Amino acid sequence: MTDIQTNIIASFCWSDNARVYLNQIEPKWFAKGFAQETVRLMKDLYRSGETFSLNELIMLLPKHKKSLVQVYSAMTTDKSVERDLMLLELKYKHNRIIQRLPEIDTNGSLSEIQNKLTEILEESKIESTSDITDINIVAGHVLDDINHAIERGEKLQGISTGWRYLDKYIGGYHKGNMIVIGGRPGAGKSALGLCLAIDCCKWAKVLFITLEMTQRELAQRYISYFANIENYKIRNANMTLDDIEDIATQMYQNELEINIMDSHDRRLDRLITKIKLHKAKHGLNIVFIDYLQLLETDGKTRYDKVSEASKRLKQLAKEENITIVALAQLKREDRSNVKPTLSDLKESGQIEQDADCVLFPYRPQYYETVRDEVELDAELIIAKNRHGQCADIPISFEGRYTKYKEQL
Repeated sequence: MTDIQTNIIASFCWSDNARVYLNQIEPKWFAKGFAQETVRLMKDLYRSGETFSLNELIMLLPKHKKSLVQVYSAMTTDKSVERDLMLLELKYKHNRIIQRLPEIDTNGSLSEIQNKLTEILEESKIESTSDITDINIVAGHVLDDINHAIERGEKLQGISTGWRYLDKYIGGYHKGNMIVIGGRPGAGKSALGLCLAIDCCKWAKVLFITLEMTQRELAQRYISYFANIENYKIRNANMTLDDIEDIATQMYQNELEINIMDSHDRRLDRLITKIKLHKAKHGLNIVFIDYLQLLETDGKTRYDKVSEASKRLKQLAKEENITIVALAQLKREDRSNVKPTLSDLKESGQIEQDADCVLFPYRPQYYETVRDEVELDAELIIAKNRHGQCADIPISFEGRYTKYKEQL
């Protein structure tokens, strides 16, 4: 055990101020045996709200009595504990990188090598602590940003959604935010997600990830959206050569850029790696993910898996300064009022908690046998809005083109 580790453990023994760091450290940073076992015990006791004395530690770890007495009697100060913990974490993660580098298969493909490297670097990342700042200083920065926006003739602080009233209520897409679009099975949440992705990509770098459809199916919907060609004609190749030429001309004239990915691997940690790689190589502002409940995590139950996926997507948005738009499936209606509410979010209340904004597309005609070609009675329900008011926005839905539009 090094002198730094001895000083840290001694600080935990003597100082209440030092013990607050027990919440954010990992026992694996310490040497195996006495140091690791002692820190793990101290952390468990601290989290349970119990104080610990030398006698209590000896009673719980009798085999380490001699070492505990030596450390407990060591002269130390808690003034260097934060610095010492940073040095300890740096040393541990430096060693972990060296240990894990041989895991890279140099005969693998470029993407496999990149993914493994990113995984290793992600594990070795140092988590920076949030500094405490005078709110007046932060408010000054906000006013500066607003002033610059006014000078540029802009009013919106976030990236425009492309929908006038949606921008009015949620202020566009903001860095660090997670927006959830919830819909009943087959009610058009994927269609709304793709429409919103297309409508904002003239102002932002957009990535649309589908865990359900293929890239070709997404591209078919993209063609239908722009060319106003019925979906069935695209699927059945029921078009003339002139139609194809007109579509190609429209697509190349729109000068929009949107990247799509269909992922057969639903592991969230690998998907996060791909998102970070894409941002590093191409830049990225907004990620659409279709859909949240299909993501695989290490949670034991379905509830745990969905909760973990929601928390990590929100964390990813904050870490990468991007907007995450996560589509989510709602429960099948089992009541007379079929208009969706926040309680319908399937399998986890964590989704509602993590989301900055929750949107529900609602189509009354979805529940009817006969539907109009253009459903003018549809609504986009803003059910949660952390930064503004909730509202119902009138929208239309054209089933033959799988297209949602805002009614102006």
